[in-house]
Amino acid sequence: MSSIESFAGLIGLSAIVSGLVSTFINYLINIREFKKKAKLEIIKEKTALFSYVLFQLDRMKFMANAIKKTPGHVEDNVEDYAYSGKEGQVIFENITKAMEVKYYLLKQEILSQWMEVSTLFFQPEGLVSIRKLRTSLIEEYNTEIIDKYQKMTGIKLEKKT
Repeated sequence: MSSIESFAGLIGLSAIVSGLVSTFINYLINIREFKKKAKLEIIKEKTALFSYVLFQLDRMKFMANAIKKTPGHVEDNVEDYAYSGKEGQVIFENITKAMEVKYYLLKQEILSQWMEVSTLFFQPEGLVSIRKLRTSLIEEYNTEIIDKYQKMTGIKLEKKT
């Protein structure tokens, strides 16, 4: 075998190794990008779910605050929740449906607290349960979801109180 043939063989082998290394690096970069996009999608879905549930709970809370301002009601600093007519049933059904289709995004404790709220809402214990649920949702939203979202997107979302 002449030195030209050896040299050509080395060039061919080098091209194959280079192609394999390039393919492997490209694969790793694509996998990393795919995982990042998947994580971001989960965070976006979780943000939407928690925002929706908190919106519904806050709506009931703010309605109770408005009722306290009407004549004949005592205005106090107690956190109460209210809704009008059949609206409560619709709110409860919508929250349950939202949790059902996005259950994979929730800690099991959140669903447990929601079931307690929806079961006991018309009893004195229900008020304690709904406050506890709202606190749990806000805590997870503010400390986990928002922070991850901001780190991944650079977009700042308002924390809930």
